[in-house]
Amino acid sequence: MSDDDEAYWKEHFGNISNSKTNTTTDTGIVMRTVGITANPSSDSTDAIILDSIKLNIRLKYSYVHLQAFVDELMQPNEHIRSSESGQSVSVLHQYALISTRESIDMSNQNVRTIYRPNLFIRKNDAFGPWNFNFLINLLEVDYQCNDPNRSEFPKVWKTSPTTKVHVHREEMKNKDASTNTTSNDNDDITLDDLLKKICRQNNFDEGDAVLWKQALKGINSLKLSLFL
Repeated sequence: MSDDDEAYWKEHFGNISNSKTNTTTDTGIVMRTVGITANPSSDSTDAIILDSIKLNIRLKYSYVHLQAFVDELMQPNEHIRSSESGQSVSVLHQYALISTRESIDMSNQNVRTIYRPNLFIRKNDAFGPWNFNFLINLLEVDYQCNDPNRSEFPKVWKTSPTTKVHVHREEMKNKDASTNTTSNDNDDITLDDLLKKICRQNNFDEGDAVLWKQALKGINSLKLSLFL
């Protein structure tokens, strides 16, 4: 960031010298977030234990082997047993409880209807940024609060061995692989869509996308004025 860009950020967002965090998204964009972290640990707020949680798994392609793989993940596994009932549970059931047993802080989000776990590796090496999706871009996973008395997640929450898990499966219909690829490539056709996607992937509030867009416009205007 140049000195002019730094001055613009200080004017509109305050001094950022002590709160800079560089984040590389799966799109290869390096973001500088100001005073925002995804899922920070919370020592002062007790996490609310959910009675029930819903895991949504989406198949992005209608491959036969992919469908069979998800079927296997959803079936009770004789090698995995609930610590409470002793009954066999599915791999996805066990994954949902293990991946959410530690406190999850969503207090920086105004809308908390969906929680998307971060299943990306983002590292920089000698050859540049390296991104890896654990689901290999074949599946998508997110969670919804399934408590009857809650319409969204608490600000800080977690699950326990007694939390009920409901697995919901969604898959692409009437689309072949080539159609799916085209559709995915067009998902982020506008800047607004791209910024909102970055928010969702990093568990930021989607309202931050508006601030980022305004900042980008301000930086572009500043640079343009320097050439006039």
